[in-house]
Amino acid sequence: MPTSSAEAAGPRGQRAHLRLVEVAAGYGAAPVIQDVSITVALGEVVAVIGPNGAGKSTLLKAVLGILRPSQGTITLAGEQITGLPANKVSRRGVGYVPQVKDVFEPLTVRENLEIGGYALPRGEVAARIDEVMERYPALAAMRNRPAGYLSGGERKLLAMGGSSCAGPACWCSTSRPPASRRSSPTSC
Repeated sequence: MPTSSAEAAGPRGQRAHLRLVEVAAGYGAAPVIQDVSITVALGEVVAVIGPNGAGKSTLLKAVLGILRPSQGTITLAGEQITGLPANKVSRRGVGYVPQVKDVFEPLTVRENLEIGGYALPRGEVAARIDEVMERYPALAAMRNRPAGYLSGGERKLLAMGGSSCAGPACWCSTSRPPASRRSSPTSC
């Protein structure tokens, strides 16, 4: 898998927000990824491209804390998160939108967004949902619709909205973010 310089700055010389240095991870004794170094600044979009089986999902799982790296370091905003469990990585500002099974089908759009804000103080959830619906007006129009009745694109928009309810500074996804999110200065 190709790597980028771990010391490089992001666009316009910004400091790294997410940095992986010589990360290796896998399942069992054989690593799936080895010596991966990536630097991502706030506002920067980085794509990891490769064929099926190249280790893209394994790399994301290592960043997200789902899989513990066998070597290397992962830092977020200067704080080492290598090997932290997924719930602690999420609370530090890393959002994740899976490729499939990304919404709760029986629940409405609004209820899915509420779940996205589960880690927030109770009093902040409604305001955050309002912010998300302002950012994604299509969600506001569908707020009472069960997620199971959404199109594929609408589901992905809801999944991104739900992830943004927690206020992540960095998103990991196996899907391309909606156009309105790609321009956000807080994406990483």
